[in-house]
This record gives sequence, C-alpha cells and structure tokens, in this order.
Amino acid sequence: MRPNTTLRAWRAGKSTIGAWLSIPSAHATESLSHAGFDWLCVDMQHGIIDYADAVDMMRAISTTDT
Repeated sequence: MRPNTTLRAWRAGKSTIGAWLSIPSAHATESLSHAGFDWLCVDMQHGIIDYADAVDMMRAISTTDT
C-alpha cells in the first residue's frame, strides 16, 4: 500500500493542492495525475462518472504519486 502523503501533510499542518474530477475521461485524469497535484478527487456523486469510468480513472491515477 502506498503511503498517504496528503494525510501526512495535513497532520503536519501543511496545505495541499488538489483537483476535482467530474469528466469521465481516463486521458484527462492521467494528464492531471502528471500535473503535480497532491490529490485528485473522482466525483461520482455530482457528475456522470460511472463505476467503469472510475476504474479506468483510478488506474490512470495509480501510475503516478498523486
């Protein structure tokens, strides 16, 4: 399991920068994953991302340290 660097930063009182993903695109997700954000949130509640999209998006995120 990868360390949760965002949680570690928050516990140390540091700020983090992230992005909210509401477009069901693994390609866009991969691009944002390589942009240097501390975290990415895949929003399945307020958009049109379904389970299959989310799996592909999580796979894209897992290729980086985001």
